[in-house]
Amino acid sequence: MRRALILFSALLIVGGCARSVGTPSTTPVASVATSPREPSPVPTDTSTASPTTEPVHRVALREEDDVPYLLARRGAGFIAMGDHHFWVSGDGLAWDAGETSGLNGGVSRLVERGDGSLLAFGYASDPDEFRAWTSRDGRSWQMTDVGLPPEFVFIDIARGERGYALVLRALLDGASPEQIWFSSDAIEWELVYGTTDDESLAAVGAGPEGFVAVGQHAFRTVSPPQAFVLASADGRQWITAPDSAVLTAGRGFWSVVPLHGDWVTSAYSLGTKLPILWSPNGLDWEERTSFPIEPVDVGVIAYLASNGSRLFAALADGGGQPVQSNLLTSLDGISWTQTEIPFLARIGWRNTASAGGVDVFLVDGTVYLYRD
Repeated sequence: MRRALILFSALLIVGGCARSVGTPSTTPVASVATSPREPSPVPTDTSTASPTTEPVHRVALREEDDVPYLLARRGAGFIAMGDHHFWVSGDGLAWDAGETSGLNGGVSRLVERGDGSLLAFGYASDPDEFRAWTSRDGRSWQMTDVGLPPEFVFIDIARGERGYALVLRALLDGASPEQIWFSSDAIEWELVYGTTDDESLAAVGAGPEGFVAVGQHAFRTVSPPQAFVLASADGRQWITAPDSAVLTAGRGFWSVVPLHGDWVTSAYSLGTKLPILWSPNGLDWEERTSFPIEPVDVGVIAYLASNGSRLFAALADGGGQPVQSNLLTSLDGISWTQTEIPFLARIGWRNTASAGGVDVFLVDGTVYLYRD
């Protein structure tokens, strides 16, 4: 069930068939401004990853024949989930396990809500549709609609200081419009943006100044498609980034993260370098750095993760196969070091959480702890 869910979600994300739902606001908001501000000092030269590796601590989790495949921050610690068990930890090193009940399907994403409870998105076996579940402790789960469409495909969710931004594809009347929903606590949700017929979203990021969502547009009329970016200061009003040479050449973005007060994303590339793009506000973008790469016929994509002050990158080709065996890490997007954390696949790169100065990654049932 889980493998089918992941494959189906990935295919739909790439497909990007959508129509308009709701009316997006075009009113500028204060902290996502078009007025310039001084960007973080980042040199423009580029260097490749160091051949040395930075060590990490490993913890293999297993209970009976079950291993975890989901990871999320919970309070000052972490929670991981498998098919029938959950694991909780206060520091990422020591984990306690327990059995789950009430999850009648496969879960694709897990997030902590504002009241300390948990919210899971996935595919229910009865009824046969995408649904959501809630739990107070990770042990007992109840199916809930939380005000979302009764049938949907989960795409991404980001949690920030201002709340939660959720991207999904609603399965309504045979169509598949992509939508952005906002909640201050992940309990009550409101629809705030609906895509047009030629827009597709792949990821959303949350930072101190708001939210940014990325994907591609003009994929029905232009080859290759162009990058598509939305920004919001409050999670409710979203502004489309103006067309620019950087976005026109972007071929679509697949992840976006905050770093030192800026936003960072990476463009799909068929060349010998993978551009890393920076923005002070989510609207105005420039290429400052890049990965040197070996060109491949299907192109290269970088999936990014960040704790706000450090970047992690997983490099894959257009078919999802790794072009770098382990994750890379950087403080500035220029000098990259290879870690001992194995490559995170298309869905797996979201299985990361930060708490207490520790970055935790879940790969094939093993937790990897990274400390600066």
